[in-house]
Amino acid sequence: MKKSIFLAVSLLTVMFVYSLGTVTSAKSGFVTLTGQVLLDGVGSGVSGVTVTATNPIGGCGFGWTGGSTTTNGFGYFVMSVPDDCYFVITPSRSGYSFKPNSWQVTPVNVGSLFEFAAIPD
Repeated sequence: MKKSIFLAVSLLTVMFVYSLGTVTSAKSGFVTLTGQVLLDGVGSGVSGVTVTATNPIGGCGFGWTGGSTTTNGFGYFVMSVPDDCYFVITPSRSGYSFKPNSWQVTPVNVGSLFEFAAIPD
């Protein structure tokens, strides 16, 4: 019974933490990149934005060349990326432009929360 209760509480905690956009990666050699896309001037999260990470210079561990994820209902995104890599993250969604239009991510700033402002076209 105690294990069942602990498991239920753990799952609820993970789901809550994910909704806030702060998840810890369990994959060795990778870190979690988090961020949020907010409606410009309003501050509410924008869902359905595709955030793509690309490695324009190569040299990432594990043969990683990039990936993408989509923002949740609060505008948060979470992505697992190699901890030894330089890459660029770019948001996209039809009907919006973004500022900045991309972030350059380095091993030094990968722990930051990357924010984008979505501007309706």
